[in-house]
Amino acid sequence: MRRSTIVVPLLLIAVGALFLINNLRPDLSLLRLVARYWPFLLIAWGVIRLAEISISAIGADSSTTRGMSGGEWALVALVIFFGATIQGAMGLADNWSHFGPIRIHGMRWLGQPFDYPIPEQKQDAPKSAHIIIENLRGNARITGTGADSVTVSGRKTIRALRQSDADAANKQSLLDFAVQGNRVTIRTNQERVSGGREITEDLEITVPRGTSVEVHGRYGDFEISDIDGEVDVDSDNAGVRLQNIGGRIRVDTRRSDIIRASNAAAGIEIKGGGQDVELENIKGQVLVNGSYSGDLQFRNVEKAIHFESPRTRFEVGRLSGQARMSLGDFSISDAVGPFRITAKSKDVHLVNVTNSAEVDVKRGDIDVVSTKMPVPRLNLRTAAGNIDVALPAQAKFELHADTRRGDINNDFGEGLKQTSSGRSANLAGSVGGGPLIQMETLRGDITVRRAGAGEELGRNLTPVPPKPPLPPKAPRPKVSNLEVQTQ
Repeated sequence: MRRSTIVVPLLLIAVGALFLINNLRPDLSLLRLVARYWPFLLIAWGVIRLAEISISAIGADSSTTRGMSGGEWALVALVIFFGATIQGAMGLADNWSHFGPIRIHGMRWLGQPFDYPIPEQKQDAPKSAHIIIENLRGNARITGTGADSVTVSGRKTIRALRQSDADAANKQSLLDFAVQGNRVTIRTNQERVSGGREITEDLEITVPRGTSVEVHGRYGDFEISDIDGEVDVDSDNAGVRLQNIGGRIRVDTRRSDIIRASNAAAGIEIKGGGQDVELENIKGQVLVNGSYSGDLQFRNVEKAIHFESPRTRFEVGRLSGQARMSLGDFSISDAVGPFRITAKSKDVHLVNVTNSAEVDVKRGDIDVVSTKMPVPRLNLRTAAGNIDVALPAQAKFELHADTRRGDINNDFGEGLKQTSSGRSANLAGSVGGGPLIQMETLRGDITVRRAGAGEELGRNLTPVPPKPPLPPKAPRPKVSNLEVQTQ
């Protein structure tokens, strides 16, 4: 009798897990995950069947040594067909988003773009008003001024099959103000348009400097500057650039290419997901919670920083220097502890972190340079990686260091006693008494040495000037049907 395989039950478990992830995390793109990782299903399937055949051969059981059945081959073909189809569809969607609409015989698929100017509109508003901006698709530049009014101008782009359809959509989506007490709402009314006509609006908005600003969108960038009140940004996909903000800042983006804030007088809360985050000259507390795949930079933050993602978590009391984090590396300099970081896979570099520092990584090297007295209390752990600690020559501290598989190097003399047992080594003792330094690695070398002159400068992070804001976008001329067809 032929023994049944466990592949099909595992396949059902995998499919059920995908749908469960979609229910628990609707912000994740299930189709994109399937499109990217579906070949792993075939690899796992082959490994399981190979293991089953090998085990049966060793046990002299011929029930599963005949390979895959015809039904399994048909199921493999079905998986390949659906996987390749989803991958091709997602790839085509990515091409649309990166390279623009597809042209067929000179015509843009899904219509042609028609541009319309947005005449300047003005609405009186008190200096402490709450301004709400609703721009579902498009960019908005909001600037605080000394005026007692809100002014809006810009341009609108409508993609439609015919000029008449675009004209009708333009009339249906005229920008308007809604005033209710202290609240002034700017509506682009894009949701009124249907029938496959897509609208994008680029807005130039000036508001009283003392107002608070709340913006909502689905796709587009926001630039906000010179606002004394609070700023709240909520968007599905947006780049956010903030400068000279007096009130608290809240940013919630499901996807962003960059979130940049400089010269903020209060705290910042960022959540969601995206790529780069840059924060500089922040006087309040910083809270960042989300998944960010690019570079994160923090410079001159006067209060605590708390960052948390699915793979990394760190906290620091104050940052007079800077911190940078990428997918595989974390560096911080001139920070006031307590400092704590936990990560799954990351090299960690600390330069002149005072008070105390705690590092716990599953995989990665840990480097610490301290040139100031007294030295901080350190608790450093890595499962796989080297630990290197450089301290002032006159440093006073107690030390306990262990490596299960590796060597220990000591520059601080006989006050620290080293013992070895097999492939493991231990270093413990006291150098004049002082804060406790604990180091532990399961697989890697440990080094305790004297810091060289100027070493913190060599290891320190080189300040990077913030990127300048984007230049104003010049209005584009209106595009006619003939011009589009000849492009």
